Amino acid sequence: MTPMQFQQYIDRAWRLVYTRYKSEKQVRAILEGNGISCYLPLIKHVHSKYRTTYRPIFDGYLFVPGDRKSELF
Repeated sequence: MTPMQFQQYIDRAWRLVYTRYKSEKQVRAILEGNGISCYLPLIKHVHSKYRTTYRPIFDGYLFVPGDRKSELF
């Protein structure tokens, strides 16, 4: 998500979606496939000179922007 895309979510209430450990990226793909935007903050994790992965900062959680007036789920 770019900073410009993130700016549109500033005034919204954020919801936390609890996921099973190490399934955050799968849940994000499912939610975005169903038209629900979400935010998964990742951190770069360097294993070696040739292998780099990105891991969630908060294990087991996704951030979903919602409306302050209505419930998402």
